[in-house]
Amino acid sequence: MALVCLHYSKYFEDKLLSGKIKGTILKEKWDIPFNEDLFLYIAPENVETSKEDKKVGTVKITNLKQMSVADLSDNEVKICGYENEKELKEGVKYWHKCSDSDIITFIEFEFKSI
Repeated sequence: MALVCLHYSKYFEDKLLSGKIKGTILKEKWDIPFNEDLFLYIAPENVETSKEDKKVGTVKITNLKQMSVADLSDNEVKICGYENEKELKEGVKYWHKCSDSDIITFIEFEFKSI
């Protein structure tokens, strides 16, 4: 199990647990090996990370690529559980405090609940 963990806001919990979200975006470049298992946590409302985070499962990385926010496409929209490309880009900019030219890492995963 890797030391890297994925933390989601409670806002995304239902979509994660139902399988509507099958990927995520991290700010900057990350090199995480394929087939690596990571813990997945849900943070309580209005808390980014804390001792109160709830471990809900693990994810196995199946795809990883670096790109700019501007390069996000319909492929990533579906995997990240958004409705359209504009909504995804606005979400990434909001959650990661970045712009179109910033580099992000797109991760696609298989979720396993505990």
